[in-house]
Amino acid sequence: MLIIYTKEKNAILFTYPPVVASWGAYLLSRNILTVSFAPRDTHEAQVQFALERGVPTLIGVLASIRLPYPSRAFDMAHCSRCLIPWGKNDGLYLIEVDRILRPGGYWIFSGPPINWESRWKGWDRTPKDLEAEQNEIESVGRSLCWKKLVQKDDIAIWQKPTNATHCKLNRKVFKKPQLCQSPNPDKAWYSKLEKCLTPLP
Repeated sequence: MLIIYTKEKNAILFTYPPVVASWGAYLLSRNILTVSFAPRDTHEAQVQFALERGVPTLIGVLASIRLPYPSRAFDMAHCSRCLIPWGKNDGLYLIEVDRILRPGGYWIFSGPPINWESRWKGWDRTPKDLEAEQNEIESVGRSLCWKKLVQKDDIAIWQKPTNATHCKLNRKVFKKPQLCQSPNPDKAWYSKLEKCLTPLP
């Protein structure tokens, strides 16, 4: 189990999918609030199970509408075998994760394609396919100015920059995504996902 502690007393984490929200329940006992997000109705019983135990959980899909949270709402986002095509659509889904992460926040990714060199046979995919997927994710992370802190076994951790200064040099190399021009990055309900980067303070 991996736990990220932040400088704040009560970190707020976003985890996808909830995996019966067991990680959320574990962290809640340590005064860390999580929100688990299940991708489809087959997780309905897990969501109910978590809610009955006081762990915030919901069913939703990351597709074309923003996640129902304001910008900079979470200290960390965690994806465990969530099967989201993070590197596709010009990184649209990682751009949305970037929007909800606070400056200095973490994105933790576990499962395919991380550690594809050792695990590709069990995933019924070719090494070439898995390597290409990981390269896409790495490229999107760099375009968002994220710093890859570590990759160990099946887990990789990136960190969002704390301010715009850290991103200046990177923005000269990566022209996309552009900075968002929309006046309200906190507007989430019924707002379309945007292929633009929410400006840092």
